[in-house]
Amino acid sequence: MDYQVVVGEETYEHGIDWLLSLVEKHLRPGETLAEYIARTDEELRKQIKAELTAEIIKFWTIVSRPVDKAQLVFYVNEFDGYPPERMRDAVAHLLRTRKYTNLPTVAEIYAALKATGKK
Repeated sequence: MDYQVVVGEETYEHGIDWLLSLVEKHLRPGETLAEYIARTDEELRKQIKAELTAEIIKFWTIVSRPVDKAQLVFYVNEFDGYPPERMRDAVAHLLRTRKYTNLPTVAEIYAALKATGKK
């Protein structure tokens, strides 16, 4: 039986041997498929959280202040789950519309997220 792999608008037909060889190439020795999926999901989650953190750090750059680690942890936890590109849009929105020299409040960031699209 052939399998279809869809990448964007392209569809590729492959046999089971190709599919198994692709999976085996990425498995660590002794790792099950379920463990591989959990590991790659965790790696992706960490990457997304790092990108989100980088976007949030820009708020301190905007107001020319050193990053407050406790506040940063709070903000990252508060906005965890938002795609980094959405936070990037919110930062840009606040840069264009905000006139204060202090850190934006959580409510202001949520308003900017709302103004720039849906979660």
